[in-house]
Amino acid sequence: MRQTIRDQLTLAPPPRPLPFPKAREYEEISAILDECPTVGELVLADLLAGGVDPFVGRVGMSADQVLRAKIVKQREGFSYEDLAFQIAANETYRTFCRLGAWESWSRSTLHRNLSRVGAPCLEQVNRLVLGVAERDGFEDGSRVAADATALTTNIHSPTDSALLLDVIRVSARLQVFAAENFVDVYFDDVGSSPASLHWRISSARRKLQRLPHYVELLAITKTVLERNAEVLEQLDLVSSDELREAAAALADELRRVDALGRRVFAQTSSRVIDGKPVPAKSKVLSIFEPHTDLIVQGNSMTFGHKITLTTGVSGLTLDVVVERGNPGDSTLALRMLERQQAFYGKAPGQAAFDGGYSSRANLEAAKSMGVRDVVFSKHPGLSIDDMTESYETFEELRCFRTSVERVISLLKRNFGLRHCDWCGFEGFESYVWTSVLAANLVVLARLRLSRKRSRE
Repeated sequence: MRQTIRDQLTLAPPPRPLPFPKAREYEEISAILDECPTVGELVLADLLAGGVDPFVGRVGMSADQVLRAKIVKQREGFSYEDLAFQIAANETYRTFCRLGAWESWSRSTLHRNLSRVGAPCLEQVNRLVLGVAERDGFEDGSRVAADATALTTNIHSPTDSALLLDVIRVSARLQVFAAENFVDVYFDDVGSSPASLHWRISSARRKLQRLPHYVELLAITKTVLERNAEVLEQLDLVSSDELREAAAALADELRRVDALGRRVFAQTSSRVIDGKPVPAKSKVLSIFEPHTDLIVQGNSMTFGHKITLTTGVSGLTLDVVVERGNPGDSTLALRMLERQQAFYGKAPGQAAFDGGYSSRANLEAAKSMGVRDVVFSKHPGLSIDDMTESYETFEELRCFRTSVERVISLLKRNFGLRHCDWCGFEGFESYVWTSVLAANLVVLARLRLSRKRSRE
């Protein structure tokens, strides 16, 4: 029978477990977290960092709820606004996050709590999850593969004119705020619009057309930086008890922007006016995310950070390190093996690497650690007999190495490991470990569910 409008809706709650694969996965993830009883204590330590008293104020999100909400956000790719709505409206998410019948969280509550959980905590939680995988017989770390990829930070294209414009407008905004609230200064007009000069530079086709606009933009930047010094001097003289703390906070922010602005001014003058190259390590790529590195991969450039991952036979990510700068792959192989040795108490029996990690020194050092078979996909100067006991083992491990590429692809496609929009280097590390933890929980849940189905 089919009606235009149903006269009366059923009062019965939806059946549990809900008959959907994703709902069963979330139930299994919940069971995995319950098998790691110390997880809540690790998260709680981050939530109470800074001297927060847990016995004061209204009842907030529990440590367990914070971690579960963080996993949902990263797995589904929700914004905080969408996360607040989905957790309130979706039965599966409500059950997973263990909300009460009339309980819900606002966007600001979720952001405030989830952002307090840092990378070291998430790394320890991931170790506990890997412990469950080892106990269940899915992963023992005896065979590993390592590779690297790049993840972008939340910055615009760092052209010289765009960076100068950022320095000008942010410094001017802070100066105006200081003049309105703390100091008594008057600023003359800086002249031509910096935004207009930036547009003219971006639109010019030739260097000779850009050069006079750069000269004018650099002159405006120099004037703004001189004003920064004047404002900072007056902010340091604020003596009012009511204003001193706020003035000091503003002065700290202005000093940070001013220091970066002077580096941007120097590097632009060197590159554009003097025609001298600036080393990649010395470049400022953003005044908002100054930790950003320039990662060169072949003919492409990425503005973010290089991350190195280690995976196992189960498809789980065993380890991840966010690199500073752009170190060569050959310098990272031994460190990843040593980290595996520290976690599992022994070196892996077999290890597979990309050709960039290849060197005789790495091979000999890995063998001395106790790694029986070490395979590089490209191995100039190394024979197969040096790396493995047989050609069959070499081919098997070379094929196995592609598993780390599949894991990286999974993380990028489904867990947000293409672009990080969290602030600061600590936020970047936290974002990476959140992605890895969410992916590992999903992979382990699927492995356990598959085993259960095979036994039925």
